[in-house]
Amino acid sequence: MTGDSPTLAVTAAAPMMTTSAAARNSSWLRVLAACRNSGRSANFPMVFPKCRVLVHHGGSGTVAEGLKAGVPTVALWSTADQPVWSSRIKALKLGTARRFSKTTRETLLADLRTVLGEEYTRRARIVAAQMTTTTDGVTNAADLLEAAAAADRGTNGPE
Repeated sequence: MTGDSPTLAVTAAAPMMTTSAAARNSSWLRVLAACRNSGRSANFPMVFPKCRVLVHHGGSGTVAEGLKAGVPTVALWSTADQPVWSSRIKALKLGTARRFSKTTRETLLADLRTVLGEEYTRRARIVAAQMTTTTDGVTNAADLLEAAAAADRGTNGPE
């Protein structure tokens, strides 16, 4: 990911944190900001499971990685498909969602307090346990493609 990566929401939210929270998280923020500035993305499967909550833009890829990590989300969406995925996160009580431009220090803190509750953490972990691994997904897709090709050869195509 480049440009408006998920780290944009995190680094933009940093000034809204209390000084002590920002100090505790400054090393993570520096890592994420460095990824954004370099045009590289963070290693989400490595970073996300170490977090208590994810604050990001609510895009489909980041939502999926967050769900796999089993971590509640604060989705601060701005455009494209982000409101769709963010609304699903909110409806499933896996996190909260709001338009980034409507986010204030107070709303961000309220959202963080909400998703750090036991219910959201428990639900995020349950969903993560139900998700397939990337390897399983690739294997399943290949199996379906092979089955479709075999069926096509049997009825419509040359052998």
